[in-house]
Amino acid sequence: SSFQNDLLGLSFNVGSNAFLNFRLDVSSIDLDRWSGPFVPTGGAAPVFRFSLYDNPAGRTGLGAGTPLSFAEVSGTVAPGKNTFDWTNAVVGLSTEGSTTGDVTLRIDVLSGGYAALDNFVIAASNIAGEVPPPVAAIPEPGTWALMLAGLSVLAGLSKRKRSSS
Repeated sequence: SSFQNDLLGLSFNVGSNAFLNFRLDVSSIDLDRWSGPFVPTGGAAPVFRFSLYDNPAGRTGLGAGTPLSFAEVSGTVAPGKNTFDWTNAVVGLSTEGSTTGDVTLRIDVLSGGYAALDNFVIAASNIAGEVPPPVAAIPEPGTWALMLAGLSVLAGLSKRKRSSS
């Protein structure tokens, strides 16, 4: 955000839905290696601007059409370098004024130096901020279950080998 205006554009067709909603996590980040640090002493909180543009031609890009709506999301200063401190945000951007349902979401880091985005969930809806709940992680089998399954396979293979001899 301090030296170059890096932008990200994502294009969607929201149909006749009134909102493009998303949930995401944002964090500050800095490095103490590879010519770092890059953020002022004490860190800096990231601020992102999410802007929605009309995209009647349905092209990819950074949002050159008519602006429809925007929101800013701020994170917190991470407790140390090489550390993330995630802030969860839910944003609903109005699609009112979209001519074809095709829109472009532009993401811009306004301040904070380095910053990170993660865990995007994006949905079109007629309710502002409505996104599906986070998917629960599939639990990994316990150590005993894995060991018993492995022993069962070995016993089956051993039994098959004895019966074929």
